[in-house]
Amino acid sequence: MEQNEYMCNLSGIRPKDDDLADYDEELGELPIGWKEITIKERNLNPEWLVIQQIKEQAFNESLNTIEKDQHTDDLKLFLRVQIASQYASLESITSKYIYDVKTAYISPVESDPQLQATYKELLTTLDLTEEEQ
Repeated sequence: MEQNEYMCNLSGIRPKDDDLADYDEELGELPIGWKEITIKERNLNPEWLVIQQIKEQAFNESLNTIEKDQHTDDLKLFLRVQIASQYASLESITSKYIYDVKTAYISPVESDPQLQATYKELLTTLDLTEEEQ
């Protein structure tokens, strides 16, 4: 992200030229004194879930075509492996999870009492403590 693309999500301001920082591995180009908040969410991929349902349905349908007195553990294992092999290629290209990442930026809060209060309230609400420097 370029420096001029940063914008404080609380105040709408952009970094000043003297806030600009060199790129580093830890925080990228995050301007000096700015804060980055990232929320990551992982969910099961609905497409992957459908594949699992199809496999289970195929297993049950296959099992229903065979007399109940022939339902052995070996037979069930055979059917599961057979069905799994039919869908292995599709499963290999379908991610089990989908991810959602949201990022917000907060400009230095020291010079704005309202921004500082909002930031402290955010930390309290999320049960985060600001590290002492």
